[in-house]
Amino acid sequence: MTSENRSNQKETERKKLLEEIRRKAEEAELKRIEEEEQKASFEGSGLAVEERKKEAKVEVRQSEQEKEKPDSERAPMPRWHVSAAGSETASAKEQNILQLRERLAIALDRRKVDKASQLFTELSALIPDTLELENFRGRIKNLQEEEQQSKTRGDAAERRAQREAKRKKISELLSTATTFYEQEKYEKGIASVEEVLSFDQGNEEALELRGKIENARRLANQIEEEEAKRKAGATAIAPLPEPSVSKQATGDVWGGAPIAHGDIGYDIPPQQTVPVEPPEQPLVKGVIDKSTGKLRTLGKPVVIALAVVAVIAAAYFTFDHLRKAVFPPKYTFVVFPATFDASNGSIEYLAGGLTEELTSRLATLSDLCLIAPISARSSRGSSGRDSQIARSLGVGYYLQWSVTRTSETVTLQLRFLDTLSSTPIWESSIKTSMRELPAVVLEICRALVDQMQISLSLQEEAGLRRIPTREAEAYDAYLEGRFMLSHPHRYTLQRATEAFERSTRSDSLFVDAYVAAGWCHLLAFDTEVDLSSARINLAAMKIRHALRLGASTPEALRVRAMVEQFQSEYDKALNYLEQAVSIVPDDAESQRRLSVVYLVKNRSDDALIAALDAVSADPYNVASYTNLALVQQYRGNYNAALQSYEIGMRYASDSDEYQSGYYADILVYLQQHDRAAEILNDRIARSRRNYMDYYRLGRIYSAAGKPLQQWGAVFVRAKELLENMLDKNPDDAVGLSYLALIYTRLGRYNEALPSNTRAQLIAPDNLDVLYNTARMYALRRENEEALEYLRKAIERKYRLATLLDMDFYNLRANPGFLQAITR
Repeated sequence: MTSENRSNQKETERKKLLEEIRRKAEEAELKRIEEEEQKASFEGSGLAVEERKKEAKVEVRQSEQEKEKPDSERAPMPRWHVSAAGSETASAKEQNILQLRERLAIALDRRKVDKASQLFTELSALIPDTLELENFRGRIKNLQEEEQQSKTRGDAAERRAQREAKRKKISELLSTATTFYEQEKYEKGIASVEEVLSFDQGNEEALELRGKIENARRLANQIEEEEAKRKAGATAIAPLPEPSVSKQATGDVWGGAPIAHGDIGYDIPPQQTVPVEPPEQPLVKGVIDKSTGKLRTLGKPVVIALAVVAVIAAAYFTFDHLRKAVFPPKYTFVVFPATFDASNGSIEYLAGGLTEELTSRLATLSDLCLIAPISARSSRGSSGRDSQIARSLGVGYYLQWSVTRTSETVTLQLRFLDTLSSTPIWESSIKTSMRELPAVVLEICRALVDQMQISLSLQEEAGLRRIPTREAEAYDAYLEGRFMLSHPHRYTLQRATEAFERSTRSDSLFVDAYVAAGWCHLLAFDTEVDLSSARINLAAMKIRHALRLGASTPEALRVRAMVEQFQSEYDKALNYLEQAVSIVPDDAESQRRLSVVYLVKNRSDDALIAALDAVSADPYNVASYTNLALVQQYRGNYNAALQSYEIGMRYASDSDEYQSGYYADILVYLQQHDRAAEILNDRIARSRRNYMDYYRLGRIYSAAGKPLQQWGAVFVRAKELLENMLDKNPDDAVGLSYLALIYTRLGRYNEALPSNTRAQLIAPDNLDVLYNTARMYALRRENEEALEYLRKAIERKYRLATLLDMDFYNLRANPGFLQAITR
């Protein structure tokens, strides 16, 4: 065993030595090449020619000397040597080509894009355009795109850092202004607020604080004036007569009539004319405390004290909310799905629903960054222990837990661990009833927070004490609905909606269930299960009811935003989504939705940042990568979009369908027509009845410049399949609109228009019919009609993937296209 280890060690050392020798040789060669270039640049072209002539003469002399030597002593011939007459010129050219190839390969390996481009230009002038040159060209293009992406990411990071620095500066200034306000240093407080407004003129917190400081300063001035009057009056009447029961003195401190103080907001009542000694100047305790100490009224001190408490509380919550938006999370955490007894499948929904619920509760804490439940669930399916998976996700802590249930109790076994240790930081076993389970979930959250020693704001503390419901049936149905929503391929939205409706019937005050029900209605519209306006109205009704009950969660804000978006109120939608991600930056769903709204507002840089944040928060979710790829495709960055689609394909439930759609289209944009056609041909070989597959394959062949006979036959096959389907259902408006597209692709415009007209008559508001009509006119280059129907379709529902469809390629150069798709 010892000799074998020694042998392995020697072999490893030998490989390391060879690798080091190779690396040093490459570095020496690169240095030599750079020195030669510098020398050539310095000496000029004439000197370079003379140097080459001298080298050629030396080579000739060496060649003659080699010929005089016996055969056994001759040096081996170089591979570019030609023995025929006039070979010196050819040999020099071949040697130059070999050197250029070598230098180009080294430059590419070193990622020196500019140098590689220069060498490629020189090499392409010497050799024909071969596959080798195409490979070099592709590598240079990839390096250029990677360099541009790196620059874009660097610029985005720099902008984000600037925004963070600005927010931090604003937070510090507001905190300083608040301190001055509490210490009655009003001038300094106003100065700090004005500095904030110089950064952000519309900052609501600063404007509100400035109003409070100005009111307090005005009130303090009023009090000082009244105190000065009181002191002056006391000096004028000294010595005062003895008080009399039957008479009133005429010159007491405040006077005999009520004094109106409009700026203060109340009247100072008259006091009895009795000698009053001037009170001592109170300590600095606040403007309102001064006024209550001097007015000596019975009811007003209580009212004013309550007002003071309200003002302080409002200021605290305002600045605490700002702190959440400014400072990044300190702890990264993943809640792995709760395990359960596989033989008892009836509690699967309980384990899954509790995982969703616990994650959503913890996600509202500003100092915590959580991995989304979908990614946590997907990562669990990979090989490796939980600690390895957690480290691969880039988190510092993770929770392992299990759920069991009997007819009476629910038992939770919990282990909270650090990724750097195999020993649990905290573990517990909890037995409870379904009625007390909501409170237990909050207790678990507080225990985890205590173990990480996270400081909570008052608002976060209140959130972890608000028990959502005390009704066992309501919470059971709510968890069931949450589980169904997290498994859309197993359960329909209708079943999830029914579960949340049962929950609200059991507890009419269960806020979270109303919000979740509203989200279900929005998803039905978004996924086009039901595109009727009734879905939006139902969602609006649910969220309004939840808001009346005090809903303030990021999910509630997201639901409000999507209601506004589907009603084409994009500014309001943007406002609510930005609020949601300011509270929970790692809410991947809100980030994905926000990126699309940013595109609608023509803010593609912000859209890219939001899409990247969604991928960071939910790295195992196909939706994150698809959304990122669409944003990159919108920006014209096709190579980056291809990479995002390829990663997303790993997590797609149907990889064949995913490849034949978005992925195949982006391959066409990258001129990889053969690869795209291969994907569609493989899919057609498995199922020959889908007319959409033939339509996609036909336009790939057409874009690739294949013969008319080849791509025309594919479109004809798509037409035949579609006509067979329409024979069974002649009023299929969507099918008729696709038939019009196929006729347009075949150049049979006279047949395309009647088919599309019939589709519009059958379903004038159908989303697919509107988009397909716009695509048909775009293919015919009738841009005005195409833009008209495109606007109608977008007003119905903004569908980013369709806007990027290949059929709109001719329309994108039209200035009206950007105007039509942005607001």
